Amino acid sequence: MSSTSRPDEESLELYNEKQLLINKHTDSLFKYVLIFQFVFANLLVWIVSPRTWIGATSEMHIHCYVTFALSILLTGFPLACIKFDSGSFFTRSVIATAQLLYSALLIHITGGRIETHFHIFGSLAFLAFYRDMKVIVIATLITVLDHVIRGYAYPLSIFGVTLISDWRWIEHALWVVFEDIFLYIFIHKTREELLTLSMREAELKGTYKKIEKEVEVKTKDLKEQSLKLQASNEELSQFAYIASHDLREPLRGINNQTSFIIEDYAEQLDDYAMKKLNRVQFLSQRIEKFLDDLLFYSRVSRIDLSYDSVDINSIVDDIKISLEHKLETGKYLIEVNRALPVVNCDKARISEIFRNLIENAFKYNDKEIKIVEINFCKKDELDRSLMDSDVYDTMSENELIFYVKDNGIGITEENYKKVFQIFTRLHKKEQFGGGSGSGLTLVKKIIERHNGAIWIDSKYEESTTFYFHLNEQSRLAAV
Repeated sequence: MSSTSRPDEESLELYNEKQLLINKHTDSLFKYVLIFQFVFANLLVWIVSPRTWIGATSEMHIHCYVTFALSILLTGFPLACIKFDSGSFFTRSVIATAQLLYSALLIHITGGRIETHFHIFGSLAFLAFYRDMKVIVIATLITVLDHVIRGYAYPLSIFGVTLISDWRWIEHALWVVFEDIFLYIFIHKTREELLTLSMREAELKGTYKKIEKEVEVKTKDLKEQSLKLQASNEELSQFAYIASHDLREPLRGINNQTSFIIEDYAEQLDDYAMKKLNRVQFLSQRIEKFLDDLLFYSRVSRIDLSYDSVDINSIVDDIKISLEHKLETGKYLIEVNRALPVVNCDKARISEIFRNLIENAFKYNDKEIKIVEINFCKKDELDRSLMDSDVYDTMSENELIFYVKDNGIGITEENYKKVFQIFTRLHKKEQFGGGSGSGLTLVKKIIERHNGAIWIDSKYEESTTFYFHLNEQSRLAAV
């Protein structure tokens, strides 16, 4: 065998494993061949042999009994080897010997008919399945020895005539060697291909092990980074809680002192000073609102959720009551076209989600009649193009998706992720009633605490739909 590169130890090991598998499969093939030959030889000897050796008078000949005995030996011993030592060189050698002796037996039964000699060539072709030239050599030697010995001692049983040349066996042997040349080319080529395949497989396994090791190292690093990030987030959350809590007092003090100055010294201060004091008071109140939102965000990240069976219809009804003054005008509509489901969640937190999304839908809306639609569907009911691809892969087919849709100003696609960043506004402070820009950040955090996700589908200046899901375990039943 030759190859473009020298096979390493692992390649040779794979090659030997594949060769052993081939040997065992070929052993199994010969198991059926031997059984078939046993039946065929005995039928042939009982039908043909009496007339072959006696002539017109038909009677049971000694060859019938000899054939039965020899066929049992030539079949039984190889089958035992296949059963107890399949794949070994000894078993291959036994099968090769038995197969060519079967050829000799069939030639003898038919009185040396030339057609029966083709069994030799067929046997050699079957033995080539082992891809082992040593097996072919053994079979060839058995054939040559059979022709030499019987050619001199009993030529009638192998050549069909009593008088032959002393070198007649060489002609038969040369035909066998002629076939062996082609079998050698076949065996050499197939073994070479098998070795090449083993080398490539070994290379792939080496690459896989290398990648697996790199993945293991990366996974370990990611776990360590995740733990560090988790600790860092916890520290940051605690810092945000402490900072927002402690800073509120001095801000209130600034706000109160400014109010006292405005009330007590209003007549002594000019318009410019009053404007500046009002500005200080407005900024302190604004910072206090930021701190309140930061404190709430910190609490959402830190507190344990209180799970319970929650009817989403009751949450929406409560929000409608709180917005009754707007809804009564007829310019604000909340549409719920069917009963919403009951889910297992933290009611207070989920209420924050719906309240924030509904209020934002009304707030960022320039239409004369502002409409908010609240509904839900299953994953397989929603158009695939409307789903976030990363979220889609993590959801089960029956998981519920809620959505809040409005007919407002819309959001451009490049701002889909930006709107969830804390204290981020896409408009000027005085536009659309102002605000701290933390509402959607809190919504996203609450949903993530429920092991869910939120995403956006929007047509700029036409509508916006916020989709979100809680995890499947949170769902109890659809009402």
